[in-house]
Amino acid sequence: KKILKYSLPVGLAGLIISLIAVSDKYVLAFFKTPYEVGIYDTAATIVLSAFATSNALLTSIAPKMMKESSRRKEYYTKTLLFNTTLLSIFALGIIYYAEIIVNTLYGPKYAPAINLVKALALAMPIMHLYNINGLYLNSEGKTKITGAISVLLTLLSIAINILLIPLYGTFGVVASVAITYSLIAIIGF
Repeated sequence: KKILKYSLPVGLAGLIISLIAVSDKYVLAFFKTPYEVGIYDTAATIVLSAFATSNALLTSIAPKMMKESSRRKEYYTKTLLFNTTLLSIFALGIIYYAEIIVNTLYGPKYAPAINLVKALALAMPIMHLYNINGLYLNSEGKTKITGAISVLLTLLSIAINILLIPLYGTFGVVASVAITYSLIAIIGF
């Protein structure tokens, strides 16, 4: 029962937060063309692939944060600093090489994704705050808070997408990502 009480909010949070990965595309598809959805998806795929290293780091530090509660804040601070630095470096690299990456992987037809890649890359350091702060809250046993923040993040993302996509198209999605994760970083943690 204790494990279920702890893990149920985490599992639900994971399920809910996965909606963000698809809801932006569905909202974009509702207002715009399949081509624009493809352009955005191309940019998102490139940028989000950089999170593999960040997520690996968080996965490796999670057991220590759970087990060693006396050093939890120290682990959190070090991981936050390292992850932010790492993702900032990745973001600069992605911004600098965006044209080469898009043209090499997808061809000139996807050139409109280049500026989206650059804009999304700028949001990377902010986006990772959700993951690391969620890990910290979970290690403190505050899984219900993580679940509530995941629901809020998803609803905010959908609402902001509905407001911005009709006006700005694919850049509305990028702005929604930056705004949503910034608000969650400020409000939720």
